[in-house]
Amino acid sequence: MDIQANNYKNRWLVLLDAETGTIELLDRQHDEAWIAGPGITGWFDGGDLGWMPDGKNIWYKSEKTGYSHLYTMDMNGKNKKALTSGDFEIYDPFISKDKKRWYFTANINHPGDRQFYSMPLKGGKIQQLTQWEGRNDVSLSPDEKQMAILYSYSNRPTELYLQGNPIFGKNSEPVEITKSNTTEFEAYDWKDPVNYYVFRFRWGRGTCQAIYSHFRGKK
Repeated sequence: MDIQANNYKNRWLVLLDAETGTIELLDRQHDEAWIAGPGITGWFDGGDLGWMPDGKNIWYKSEKTGYSHLYTMDMNGKNKKALTSGDFEIYDPFISKDKKRWYFTANINHPGDRQFYSMPLKGGKIQQLTQWEGRNDVSLSPDEKQMAILYSYSNRPTELYLQGNPIFGKNSEPVEITKSNTTEFEAYDWKDPVNYYVFRFRWGRGTCQAIYSHFRGKK
């Protein structure tokens, strides 16, 4: 079970004995500022966690390093292992149908850049599956061989693309399925941000903001 404090300063992962109604603490996460981050808390359904294929271990998300990452532990709260680490966040992880790998979205390259990735089930080398800088929200086909990508960029609204999953073959270019913009929209010279800056909070983490520059006349 995933239990969260009303003030979002504590999160407990516990094992519930359905017969006795007792609980056993497996993991506690605490932050004097705020327990949050991708997959850490949810308004109605709690954070991300689930069973590993062996049925003996669970996977969960924690931001104890300051970033939301994937972890595993056994049902006694022991043998905790970080599957991912670094100055980036993991979004929407799930296990492949053959139980051999993870799929997830992450902002490894840059805080404002979200790509779709794969990784061995027990951790290891992370493989980037999407290729265009920006935001890539991916849904896999039932056989996992095709990726439906909702792609957007700082000056490009979201469109739907289809691309083969590189896990099952060589990389291919995404094929545009929808084209929602008007002719007038396409004709306008929408500016791309000149720079991205990371503003640091007092407790060390940062948020990324785009800075747009517009000059009138000569610089």
